[in-house]
Amino acid sequence: FYEIVFYLGFCYNDLGLYQKAYYYLDAIFHQNRISYTKEYIISLVNCHDFRALSVINSILQRMEQLESNLQDEEDGNGKSALHFRQFVNFLLKEKGYMLVVTGHLDEAEKLYKDMLKDPENEAIALRELANLERIKKEV
Repeated sequence: FYEIVFYLGFCYNDLGLYQKAYYYLDAIFHQNRISYTKEYIISLVNCHDFRALSVINSILQRMEQLESNLQDEEDGNGKSALHFRQFVNFLLKEKGYMLVVTGHLDEAEKLYKDMLKDPENEAIALRELANLERIKKEV
């Protein structure tokens, strides 16, 4: 059942029907699966939902707490750490986008500059900093 609901939400997200996607994804968000959570965040962010930043921040806080546990329980091949890091990077990217959308440009700039320190985020951070400079000039 949860997989079907997820696929419905995923498809609506892919079609750009973010409010309909939210309807389905909100029902399964509590399952705490990365794939479900990513699609849920995508729907919130693309709807410019005021709750998106608080949801992202609370998940990032949980990820910080879990990071130390993950390092202790590493499975040897680094697969868990890789998925964890990719998910955190996704959340940071979405947080930056929401900060720009909500007009918190200075906070977004600080986030993107922090992201520059991570080689995995460097390209995204540079692109977003350039976009941010363009937006600041227009304002």
